[in-house]
Amino acid sequence: MSSRWDICAGKVIVAAIASEEIKRAEILAMMCSDLDKARIPTTHFHEKAQEASRMLAEIPGTPGRPVSKKTMERVWYKWRVRKRWEDLVDQRVWGLHNKDLPTTQRDFLLHISKLCDAYTTKKQAVEELLRQWRDGESVPGYEGQNNGKNLPYPKGWSFDNLMKIMPPKRLTARAFAKQENIPTLEERRTALNEVLNIIYELVEERIASKTAGTKSESEQ
Repeated sequence: MSSRWDICAGKVIVAAIASEEIKRAEILAMMCSDLDKARIPTTHFHEKAQEASRMLAEIPGTPGRPVSKKTMERVWYKWRVRKRWEDLVDQRVWGLHNKDLPTTQRDFLLHISKLCDAYTTKKQAVEELLRQWRDGESVPGYEGQNNGKNLPYPKGWSFDNLMKIMPPKRLTARAFAKQENIPTLEERRTALNEVLNIIYELVEERIASKTAGTKSESEQ
């Protein structure tokens, strides 16, 4: 699934990319981190490309495609800017072309959710978005990039891509607008880790409690 929109526990969760693509980006980031620790990183591009390709081979579909030495070099220089795995996700997968994706995507997703709420079908919402761009109207998340009529659409704005990221009709703009913030991928990952840590702590406490109870019974 390339896009998922849910309201869970009062929070809006938006996953704009497939888990396989996230895994690919994380593997590439791991290789980049290793390169960063090397004394002369540029001499290890071929080695890390081969290692990455072996790990990527376990991922099904196109996200599991191998990488070449040249690709590994390009990926490393891109990663070094902010050292974030999100920057290594293919922009064609996001379906959006934003300079600061985690921020501008929030405004754009809110905009298209309002369009979906205003029109009967997602197809009509996409057509309205494309009309806004053709007529030179300001599109949230793309401010300053549409200063004239009939300019080329942003990268990734194919009709099929836009249909994929449109929220389902059941999630209306009214429900969406109640949220003050749309969490980024990193924020969602952090929250999930916190929840898992709490669960692990509770499990450990219960195990410790049962163990203590068993010892007490045996002593009696």
